[in-house]
Amino acid sequence: MKYKEDLGFAIIESNKKISKSLKNIYTRAFNLNRKLFKKSPEKKFKIFICNNNREWKKKCRYYYLREGSGTVLRNGNLVIKDIDFLNKTKKDFQVIVEHEMNHVFYILRYHLTKPIWIYEGLAYTIAGFSYPRQELVKRINRNPVVLNYRYLKRDFSNINKIHFMYSIWREFILYLTNNKPYLLISFMDEYIKNPVKSNYHRLFRKYFKKSEKIIFREFLLSFKHLNLSGFL
Repeated sequence: MKYKEDLGFAIIESNKKISKSLKNIYTRAFNLNRKLFKKSPEKKFKIFICNNNREWKKKCRYYYLREGSGTVLRNGNLVIKDIDFLNKTKKDFQVIVEHEMNHVFYILRYHLTKPIWIYEGLAYTIAGFSYPRQELVKRINRNPVVLNYRYLKRDFSNINKIHFMYSIWREFILYLTNNKPYLLISFMDEYIKNPVKSNYHRLFRKYFKKSEKIIFREFLLSFKHLNLSGFL
């Protein structure tokens, strides 16, 4: 039996009854992201809650990753594993929903998932899910190749690498915007009007005064106890 609830901003579907506390988690995540984007999505989207891996694989389609917790489809619909399926506390599950809800806003506003470091970095920034800075330094020193600038353009299929890189992108966004990530929303709002490479670089300098590559280098220098030999 399918259960459906209208949250006002989205239709939520599940094979299990949808509790009030669960609806509150999605509503808080929506309101948190609305504050960042300063505007709600123009259309009502769907939230599909999956209670087993078969359902998860079917709903995810081209974005299926067995170890994943949630994903957002190209049409802006959110597919997410049930809190019990994930075996998460409400606090940890709230973070996951906030992250995925950020993707919903981004996709419905810009109709793309690029640049990948903004797309994923913003979601990590809004949800507060990241390695602590000291832990990042340890991990970077063990695997310094990730500091190569080209990794800003990359995505990964390994969960550990994903968490690692997204944490770096979160730190980069906070550094770039001086802890004001809404500046990237303003940047993207202007960029999406003409989303070509030349306009991207022009607008990046307009908003942040220097090129992406130079600021990323300065960002790396802001880390203490980081072995940067051979990468700067």
